[in-house]
Parts: sequence; C-alpha cells; structure tokens
Amino acid sequence: MLHLVTTIAVLDALPGGRISQGDDIVLQGSAVSAARRGHRQNSVLTALVDDRCGLHAMADRLQAFGIAPSAMLAGVAAIDYDALVELTVKHPLIHTWA
Repeated sequence: MLHLVTTIAVLDALPGGRISQGDDIVLQGSAVSAARRGHRQNSVLTALVDDRCGLHAMADRLQAFGIAPSAMLAGVAAIDYDALVELTVKHPLIHTWA
C-alpha cells in the first residue's frame, strides 16, 4: 500500500496496524518537516524504516521548507513527481492521511 502523509500532525496518530512491511510512505505538505534530522518526529520515521517500509519525501516540498539533502534523516529518500507516479503504479491501494 502507498500512504500519502500530508500533515505533521498525522505522524502522531499513524496507526501502526495500518502500515505494513513493504508499504511505501510519501511525506507531502508540512509532513516533510519531519524528514529534517533532529525533528521531534524522527523516532516515528525511523520506526517505519526499521519496519522495512519505504520512506520518501517530495523534493519540491523539501526545498520549500529549506531542507537540504545533507540535513535529512537517514532512510528518507527525496523524490520528484515522476517517482511518485511510479509508486502509484507499484501500489494500486493508496491511502491519504490528512
């Protein structure tokens, strides 16, 4: 399944039972701020990576938030729109968390 996370508040409430090993998560909107190393939500993101989920953040939003690649949490991949489309093809089931 592909999970689109659009707000930082959603990360606090992500139900663990709804995200499974092999799922991909894309941080969009304000949720990309959690990809900055040292953010209070880093433990949530690290747990997702440890659970073997793919963790991605939209590159245009990272740039808008001033998050350079060198400042990103390990395990988070910056992706562009084309890569997002590829993830939607890979995962026919998509859930948006807003």
